[in-house]
Amino acid sequence: MSAGLLPPRPPGVLGALAVLLGKELLRLRRNPAALMAVGLLVLMSVLVSLETRGDPARQRAAGLPCWIVHAPGDPFAAYLQRHAGPRLPVAFLAREQPQASAYPRGLPCAAEIGPVQDRQAQGLKPLRRIVFRHGEDRARSEQLARWVLSGLAAQALDAKIEQGLQPFPAGHVLAPPGGLARLDLGSGQTRALVGTMLLYSAQFFVACALFISFAAHERERGIAQALALSPVGPGLALLAKFIFHLGLAAAACALMLAVLAPRLLGSGLLWGLLLLMGLGLSAVATLVVSFSRSQTAASLLGFCYLMTVGAVFALSGSFPAFQGLRLLMFEHHALQGLGALLGPRGPETASRLLDSLLGLGLTVPPLLLAATLAWRRRGWRQG
Repeated sequence: MSAGLLPPRPPGVLGALAVLLGKELLRLRRNPAALMAVGLLVLMSVLVSLETRGDPARQRAAGLPCWIVHAPGDPFAAYLQRHAGPRLPVAFLAREQPQASAYPRGLPCAAEIGPVQDRQAQGLKPLRRIVFRHGEDRARSEQLARWVLSGLAAQALDAKIEQGLQPFPAGHVLAPPGGLARLDLGSGQTRALVGTMLLYSAQFFVACALFISFAAHERERGIAQALALSPVGPGLALLAKFIFHLGLAAAACALMLAVLAPRLLGSGLLWGLLLLMGLGLSAVATLVVSFSRSQTAASLLGFCYLMTVGAVFALSGSFPAFQGLRLLMFEHHALQGLGALLGPRGPETASRLLDSLLGLGLTVPPLLLAATLAWRRRGWRQG
């Protein structure tokens, strides 16, 4: 048999993957609305970043003095007031109960100086109780603590110092004046919440909603069945879809992180969390496509899934059953880990990250296994 009559050699695995990824890229180029939606999410992150940098409330907070809240007539507070230096602006306020003070929003730091009531009731030597409060600027809080402690040492006074810097109590922070409540983007926790929601939105749109749209369309038209019956097979076709959508989701998240938190672009923990969350969302999309007969039904099921996740999260705060159900959802662990990485670092950050990674490791693999089995049995079949 001549060389011209020999059948062509089937492409290898890498060659087949390249062809399949090219097919997915071509489908994306024919759907500019999908790229526009991703661009809109990136634009939202840019607007959030600009709002954070130009937040007038945060700029005003940078010029606020730290508060020294003390009992009326306290001689140690009077000593501190006489020796207050210009480098650390402080304001002195007399309160009957310093530990129950209300603070304005955005206050950088405070020190509460009050007597220990039990010792006074027993007729013992007066002893002061000092609590240091911190806001967003922990450096100023530490400077205030060093100044107060040096005053104690200079006066040779006895005091009961609360361990560590403590945040302002939520119940004692005054609400902003008038109007409807608004997100304070000057707060680190609020910025972390907004950034987490933007990253999750990008992951859900690309790794789940877009996955459902493309895969359901191919199944309805018989393209998925033709690929499964070819030398490519259903497994390799599904792997190409996972690689394409996870790569596109990673690119969108990288653009957002470059705007919201550039310091996390090189964080392996963050990319591990995003990868596990993307795998979970792609597995959900695979299950939705496998058990839907048309593209319309698949898109509706995907929307219902998103609404179900939101309902479980909303009801978990009031009903223990929904709280247990939330622990079985990989979204809860992914959002918790992203919030810990994007938010201000604290003593609980490491434990939250460990819990998130453990939860994702327990919930995502079974979901991937179920999605793979469902795709191999019926996901690629037409009708």
